[in-house]
Amino acid sequence: FGQVREGSPSRLILRKAVSGLGEALVSGNITPDSYVVDKKSGRVFEKFLSKHQRLLSPKQIKKIAGTVDKLEKYFSFPVDMEWTFASEKLFILQSRPITTLQVIN
Repeated sequence: FGQVREGSPSRLILRKAVSGLGEALVSGNITPDSYVVDKKSGRVFEKFLSKHQRLLSPKQIKKIAGTVDKLEKYFSFPVDMEWTFASEKLFILQSRPITTLQVIN
């Protein structure tokens, strides 16, 4: 999910990751790993790991950030992108406009 941080450029996005199906995340049954990432460089500014092992590699985080940046340029609006990795290949499951931007403090 791309979100704007208070007082920060819109290039920063929030990515959440869970193992398995996203339904557990949507329903609030599990706490996801969270990353605040620069869309252009893939640089991670903040991260929260819900467990002691990380779910995404730096390469995967950079790939997701770059894909969000490309989608937003193509559609000309911020997007919420659902995705998965299989055999190190990124698959976009769906992308839709963000109608309400949340502020992250």
